[in-house]
Amino acid sequence: MIIWCSYCQKYIGEKAPYDDYSMTHSVCKSCYKEIQSDFDKTVKLSIEFKKLRIIYDSISIDISRSNFASLDRHFNALLQMDLDPVDIVFGVVQPLLYKLGKLWELGKVNVYEEHIVTDILLSKIEDLVGKTRLSVSNLKTQERPDVLLSCVNGNNHSIGVKMLEIYLALNDISTLTILPGVPNRELVKLVTRAQPEVLALSISLPWHLDEIEKILSMLQEVEEEHSLNKVVVGGYPFRIGMKIPDGMNCQGISDFTAFLNEIKQFAGGVNG
Repeated sequence: MIIWCSYCQKYIGEKAPYDDYSMTHSVCKSCYKEIQSDFDKTVKLSIEFKKLRIIYDSISIDISRSNFASLDRHFNALLQMDLDPVDIVFGVVQPLLYKLGKLWELGKVNVYEEHIVTDILLSKIEDLVGKTRLSVSNLKTQERPDVLLSCVNGNNHSIGVKMLEIYLALNDISTLTILPGVPNRELVKLVTRAQPEVLALSISLPWHLDEIEKILSMLQEVEEEHSLNKVVVGGYPFRIGMKIPDGMNCQGISDFTAFLNEIKQFAGGVNG
């Protein structure tokens, strides 16, 4: 579930069940004390949260009905609420992408409709990031990045990787992002050349784990030529309960916060 602070209208994060993309509310730590001393203001801002949830639900419904023409109006309404653009990216656009994947899995949208919505949401991400002072480019590097990001062979859904790149930039973690994905052998060569601390790979379907196994095997062949501390794999299958099989030398993650927790002991070790 997607959690927003009903007091300051900030995106807080997610909670189980992770395959439920409905919006719920809580209170962020910084607002907790103020709420106790100003009940009237709390009630007013809770109304603002209801407005946010109505817009979010309206976008979801329109996507499911292929009513794409209304999306600009909905996003303009979000911006008029004076929300942080980055919060809109992670608290609205990201779960909408997850919902889109679920609709595709259930056969409620076709590939063509999925691509249309993905392109629209990608343009919204670019517009929203452009409204912030966040400079992703300042944390991109070709040599010794904290994280090398890419999609595996067969995964043409790159928007999740782009969003993770933004999330890592927000946390001052340097990246080298390779999109679209490259053949496995070329990816391993990049690892030995760039010397990242962490290799992060995105999959969109369960059988993409076959590609992960091939990459892990190739990395083992050249283990003396790279300095990887961890291989992390993410993507939609992990959000609906898939686990990394026993014996695979990598970590599966279901959300960005979990990813950050997995790598924070390594991130910044070469650039920070």
